[in-house]
Amino acid sequence: GADIYMTKPVDLRELVAAAHSLIRRLGSGSPPAMLQPAGMAAGDGSPWRFDPAGFALCAPNGRSVPLTTKEMALVTQLTAHPGGVVSRGELLGAIGYDPSDPTNRNLDAALRRLRLKVEDRAGVALPLRTVQGVGYQLEADVHIASAAA
Repeated sequence: GADIYMTKPVDLRELVAAAHSLIRRLGSGSPPAMLQPAGMAAGDGSPWRFDPAGFALCAPNGRSVPLTTKEMALVTQLTAHPGGVVSRGELLGAIGYDPSDPTNRNLDAALRRLRLKVEDRAGVALPLRTVQGVGYQLEADVHIASAAA
């Protein structure tokens, strides 16, 4: 039988709370880090950190994720517009594709790989939101390391 039934759209906090409740009832102790809300470590509220010189993105829990050149270009574009939406065209151009080609799915593949890599290496979800028909938005505070640091 089903323990929980939710309809779309599901509020992320409600989904996380339901998962925590289920884990608690099953007796497995504390929830894994991947069930923390996007952009947050286990209760410390630390920001994400982006180190362009070191080709790395550091999650709030302190785990560092090494970035490829394309991933660097994507994160650079996303962090250049704090809280803003970055268009598909801008992101496509940043990774070397024709920004006017609406059929190009290379951006989708690159973002999927980046999301999976961050979850795998850092244990938390990348706080990246898809804005349908417009582009993508990074929904977290990201501190950018200066070149002198």
